[in-house]
Amino acid sequence: MERQFCWMRIQSLHRLLLDCIRKKDLVRGRQLRHLILKSGLQSNVFLGNHLIRLFSSCGSLIEATQVFRGIANPDSYSWGAIICAHVKHGQDEEGINLYLRMLQYNVKANDYVYVAVLKACARTADLKSGRSIHSHINESGFRSNLFVGNALLHMYAKCGSLVEARRVFDNLSGKDVVSWNAMVTAYAQIGFGKEALQLFKQMQQEGLQPDSFSFVSALQACGSMAALDEAKLIQALIIRCKLESNVFVGNALVDTFAKCGSPDIAREVFERLPLKTITSWNVMIAGYVQHGRAERALELFQRMQEVRMKPDEITYVSILKACSSIAAIHEGRLIHSHILKVGVNLNGHVGNSLMDMYVNCGDLEEARLVFDIILEKNIVSWNTMIAGYSKHGFGRHALDLFTKMQQQGPKPDEVTFLSVLKACGCNADIAEGKLIHEHIIKSGMDSELYIGNSLVDMYARCGSFNEARHVLDKLPGKSVVSWNAIIAGCAKYGLGSQALHYFNKMQEEGIQPNSSTFVSILKACAGVAALGEGKAIHDQIITSGLESDVHVMNTVIDMYAKCGNIEKAREEFDKLLERDIVSWNVMIAGYAQHGHAKQALNLFEEMKKEGLKPDTITFNGLLSACNHASLVDAGLHILSAMSESFGITPDTHHYACITDLLGRSGNLRAAETYIKRYQ
Repeated sequence: MERQFCWMRIQSLHRLLLDCIRKKDLVRGRQLRHLILKSGLQSNVFLGNHLIRLFSSCGSLIEATQVFRGIANPDSYSWGAIICAHVKHGQDEEGINLYLRMLQYNVKANDYVYVAVLKACARTADLKSGRSIHSHINESGFRSNLFVGNALLHMYAKCGSLVEARRVFDNLSGKDVVSWNAMVTAYAQIGFGKEALQLFKQMQQEGLQPDSFSFVSALQACGSMAALDEAKLIQALIIRCKLESNVFVGNALVDTFAKCGSPDIAREVFERLPLKTITSWNVMIAGYVQHGRAERALELFQRMQEVRMKPDEITYVSILKACSSIAAIHEGRLIHSHILKVGVNLNGHVGNSLMDMYVNCGDLEEARLVFDIILEKNIVSWNTMIAGYSKHGFGRHALDLFTKMQQQGPKPDEVTFLSVLKACGCNADIAEGKLIHEHIIKSGMDSELYIGNSLVDMYARCGSFNEARHVLDKLPGKSVVSWNAIIAGCAKYGLGSQALHYFNKMQEEGIQPNSSTFVSILKACAGVAALGEGKAIHDQIITSGLESDVHVMNTVIDMYAKCGNIEKAREEFDKLLERDIVSWNVMIAGYAQHGHAKQALNLFEEMKKEGLKPDTITFNGLLSACNHASLVDAGLHILSAMSESFGITPDTHHYACITDLLGRSGNLRAAETYIKRYQ
């Protein structure tokens, strides 16, 4: 009788527990657990299993574990429940450990347990445990279970073992859409777009209708390959399946068309979305930024605020990148204010992007303020600020910050070293450069080609050509960049013969010059008036098909002018199909150098007719020409026109030139007046 009463009590408690599980009633569940404890039934496996289910469904993993530990003889359901509970709540490693303990007690797993632990392996990228579980599945007869097979496929894909994932996929019998989606997604995520799309087509050929996940994966594959035509075909299929209004699919379409280089089509899809989520706005803004349409990105960001869509960190990172790309400092400051107003955490991508925006806009003081505010600085934070100082010529600041980074920050990486080496080169700080070289050797990065090239460049900029050549000789795979660095250094220091030696040596080793090489070697020839060598290099430029490169040809013109052949310089100038401001400046300076003031002034008039606005360098050449020819009135007129007609404020060089002109012509009092202006 007592036994029957006990069973009835268990049944009654069971019904109450089921009701709590259905309603996720944690308070009442705890009361039932207390009642079970008072009744001495805490070790009852039947009630314990349901208590584990209850506490797991209510998010109380601690209580679920306590119940499990109180069960006298846990059965397969008990073990399965507690393993699934841990995996459900993100305790993946403990879930795998519990599974291994279960095996030690000779308790067999079911399909739900296998799926749970395989999910845990996938999330932790634990390929070793995943393979071990795979062997258990084969031994236990679950290898043909589609539910388990899909989980295995997903695990291998997430762990990066695509070969094993494909083997599981090929051996699955009765593949469902989940199986195909997992394999298509696996290929798409690692950039095997062609294989992903082939499977997507094969899936349909075998009679399976794609779902939203299928389309998203296929679109991701198109985006990775910039396969616009394929994306359009998939879009047509999406429309036929009436899934274009699905926000998940719609966002993927916007993102794919943007990545395929068609932001206008992406915008059309975006505008048709019945529900625009934050992801919708983010992918559209990012698409505009990616394709250099920063203004459109800023317009969309403004509209986003008008419709009261709250930006997230991804939005801010993209829109700050837009500001950075066009040096939109005003808009960047407004976004900074917005970030501060809504209280976005700067310890992460947003802070780094904000700093990068200020760096690219040239406001290093504001960038440094942001840097100092970031409490949890990562390697990107330090690198952004150090690179910013190096980029804008504040080499000492970059090196000081590098020292501080070694004391307080993370370990320097390749990007850090590239920036500080540039800073040393700009400052010609050979002592600091050698210390950093030692640091690089200790870090084991001296064999990296990018680092090696920067070391060559640093030593060459500092005039230490023995060290530069020593580094160059040790480089495992010299590139054109390696040779360009040492040739440019020689050109900088007027070592024309050495530059020509390295230029010839480079080609002997089978490396062809590029436009940067030709620019440097021509400067070297100009520096030592090596007309014959310069003419031979010009011939080589023509053979290389670089005659249309305006930057290269400007240097050719400059070389001829500085080597005394002003007629050949003008001949090459006249041949130019496209002339930039540098082309005109080089030719004007060439005429000035050779005392051909009239030709320089005439060329200036031609330049204005072409619609080009002169810069400070143009006026340097013009004033120099007037000075050499003692053209006082013309010189004074040009100085006046600088500010009055072109809005350019004369600098010390312009005033020095006009003072020299006045002094040579005997106008000492007027010269004295101009001297006072620039003192």
